[in-house]
Amino acid sequence: ANWKELLQYGKEKIAEGTDFDLLRMRTGYAAFMLGNYGQSLKQYKKVLDKDPANSIALYYVYLNSF
Repeated sequence: ANWKELLQYGKEKIAEGTDFDLLRMRTGYAAFMLGNYGQSLKQYKKVLDKDPANSIALYYVYLNSF
C-alpha cells in the first residue's frame, strides 16, 4: 500500500473541508503505518470527539500512546 499517498490525500481532503470519521480513520492508519504516531493520534482523537465509543479509534489511541 502507498501509505504516504493516502496520508497526503487524507490531509488534503480534510483541509478542503471534507470531514467524516472513516476518512480520519484511514488517514490516521496511514500515519500509523508510516510511524507518524502524533499525526495518527490526532486523527483518532478527532473521531473520538464525535463518537467516544468508537472501539477502533480507542484501540489506535491506545497503540499510539506507547
